[in-house]
Amino acid sequence: MNIGNVKLFPAALSILLLTTPGFGEECPHPPRGLPEVLALAGTAKQAADSVPPSTPLPSCTQRLAQACSRLSSAPAGIISRNPSGLVRLNPTTLTRDLPADARALLEVANINPGNFNMGIVPLFERLRSTLTARVGAMPADSAVRGALLLRLSKLDLRVENFERCTRETQPPIVARYADGAVLICPIMTHFDPIEIASMLAHELGHVIDLCDEGYPQPPVTAGFPFEAIHACASRTTAGNAGLRAEGSPPTCDRDGELYADYIGTALVSATLRPSEFSSDPVDAAIQFAGFRLLSACYPSGTYAHFGGPILQSGLAQRALACSGVDIPTACSGVVEP
Repeated sequence: MNIGNVKLFPAALSILLLTTPGFGEECPHPPRGLPEVLALAGTAKQAADSVPPSTPLPSCTQRLAQACSRLSSAPAGIISRNPSGLVRLNPTTLTRDLPADARALLEVANINPGNFNMGIVPLFERLRSTLTARVGAMPADSAVRGALLLRLSKLDLRVENFERCTRETQPPIVARYADGAVLICPIMTHFDPIEIASMLAHELGHVIDLCDEGYPQPPVTAGFPFEAIHACASRTTAGNAGLRAEGSPPTCDRDGELYADYIGTALVSATLRPSEFSSDPVDAAIQFAGFRLLSACYPSGTYAHFGGPILQSGLAQRALACSGVDIPTACSGVVEP
C-alpha cells in the first residue's frame, strides 16, 4: 500500500503588538491626588481579591474516575456518531453485550475502507516514521540496528477478524502484532483514528521488543529508541510489581505488555500533539485510554491490570489536563514529555 507523503505544517503564529506613548507625548490622564490614588488602589485590591485562586489540576487517576463516571451513564455499544459516520464505542462494553447495530460492525464485510486508508493508515505511518528515525539514530555498529530497520520497513497494517475480535468476554477493541504485521479488528475501522493511537503505538512497542524471537539476549540498550525508558522497563518485574536493583542487567523475565506500554507511550508523546485530542479533558481521557478503561473502571474484575504508563507522559497529562502524581508505575519519571 503506497501512502503519500504527509506534510505537517506548523501552526500559524499570532503576534500581539503592544504600543505605548513615546517620550514627549501627552499623558492621556492628568495627575491624580493622593486620596484618589488610594481609592483606586483599594478598588484594585478588591478586584484582585475577588479573583478565585487557580484550581489545581486533578490527578490523572481522578480524571479516569470522571471518565468512568461518564461511561457508566452512557449506553452499551455505540455512544455517538460524528458527521462523517465514525462511531464512538463505549470501551467498557463486552462483545457479548453489544447491541445489534454495533455487533454488525464486527464483520470484515462491514469495514470502513475510507477511514482505514485515509485516517488510520496515515496515523500509523506517522508513528512508524518516528520510531524508524529513532532506530536509525542508533550507532551504526549496533548489533540490532539493521535488523530493527528491516523489520520496521516491512511492517504492514491490516484489518483482520482474528479470534480475540469476537471473544464474548472481552471488548472488541483489540490489536496485535503477528507475522510481520499489526492487526486491528474490523470494528476499529469505524473509529476516529486518534482513539486507537495508543493501541497502534503499543503494538509498535512489541515490534522493537528485543526479547522477541530472533533478537540477542539479554537486550542491549546503548542508543536504543527512548533509551532511558527501554532500560528501566527492561528491569521491571512481571506484573509491574517493581524494579530490580539499579545496575541489574536487562532481562527478558519481565512483563512484555508493560514494556510495550512504556515504549508506546513514549512514541505517542514524540509523535502527536495535545490539540489532536478532544478539548474536553474527560473525553480526551476516553480517547487516550480506550479499552483500558475497562480495567480502570472495574479494577477488581477480570481486567485488573491497567497500563499506568500510558498516562505518565507529558503529552497525556497536557491533553487530559491532569497531574500524574498518583500513577502507580515502576518507571516513574522516565517517560519523555
